[in-house]
Amino acid sequence: MKRLVLPVLIGVVLSGCATVPKQSFNAAANTHVKKVAVIAPQSVENIAVDMVSHPGTSFGLVGGLVAAADMHAKTSSYNNALGSAKTDWKSFSQQQVADELKKKGYEVETVDIRKKTDTDYLSSYPSTMADAFLDYQLRVTQLAAGPTSNYIPTTSMKVRLVDAKNQKILYEEALVSGLSSDASNQTISLSPANPQGYKDIAELTAHAQESTAALKQGIQQMAQRIASDLKK
Repeated sequence: MKRLVLPVLIGVVLSGCATVPKQSFNAAANTHVKKVAVIAPQSVENIAVDMVSHPGTSFGLVGGLVAAADMHAKTSSYNNALGSAKTDWKSFSQQQVADELKKKGYEVETVDIRKKTDTDYLSSYPSTMADAFLDYQLRVTQLAAGPTSNYIPTTSMKVRLVDAKNQKILYEEALVSGLSSDASNQTISLSPANPQGYKDIAELTAHAQESTAALKQGIQQMAQRIASDLKK
């Protein structure tokens, strides 16, 4: 049953209710940060097809289960349509972030030290390997506001930079490219690569492969914004 519930929990990366932690990067106070280790996020096995406000969630537990089953079916249909053309979002996003940081003058190393049980930020970081660790969580979604709304290609990240020596958080932010589900407007919202999206699951599935282009562009946008925030 757990697999059915997960697709409708759109707050895994960005919550519409919880406070979004923020920490601006102070370049002048952190001149010692020259080498950054970019930690790979958890693998994204499937692109979630999701809905911010599914009508089923208004009818208690049974309605919630119906909503979960509906989104699970749509997620399966969409990912089956992608077939073997699926993108390795874990590696793609890590490389995009690394490339953008290099453009800002950082020495960058990509590492994969996250355990399968690490579903959030790591609880601690090695004191060697780099001056700081860039740790982030990634969500890749085809997201609709409601049952009659278009599905908008949406990518979101929550990210932080942690000092390797003292584990101090030097930078923390939440970003989304596409449709934001953050009612508090604390998340940095970037212009969606495909604002029109797809009118329903049938159209989305029919254009499954081309729909991933906007998701890639969204990740590139977020990587560029992170690197800009960390400019020396």
